[in-house]
Amino acid sequence: MDYVLITISAILMLVGLIGCILPALPGPTLSYLGLVVLSFSDRVTFSTKFFVVWGVIALIVTVLDYLIPIWGTKGSIHNWGGFFRLRINLSHSEKEKFNIDNSSLSCTESFKFGIK
Repeated sequence: MDYVLITISAILMLVGLIGCILPALPGPTLSYLGLVVLSFSDRVTFSTKFFVVWGVIALIVTVLDYLIPIWGTKGSIHNWGGFFRLRINLSHSEKEKFNIDNSSLSCTESFKFGIK
């Protein structure tokens, strides 16, 4: 029975390591579950303090793994100043690229290039 538990634990820990690279798998959680399964074997013993410390670490890392990309994306999407600067730069580059003068544009051409 110990060999089965050790094998399952090793598989969980390896999948947990792969999960540290692939975003679809919760790596720290799977590795922690591998430690929990390993503790059920008679060959390895862990203290309660060990499980609590590594459980808290795995929980913090898992939560940060999901929150940090959200914070990074939120900062770039909601930067309205950056959005307007980008739009102004695009409209200026379109004018220069096509040698467009605002006075020579019809209403539909002005709408097409986003120029007011």
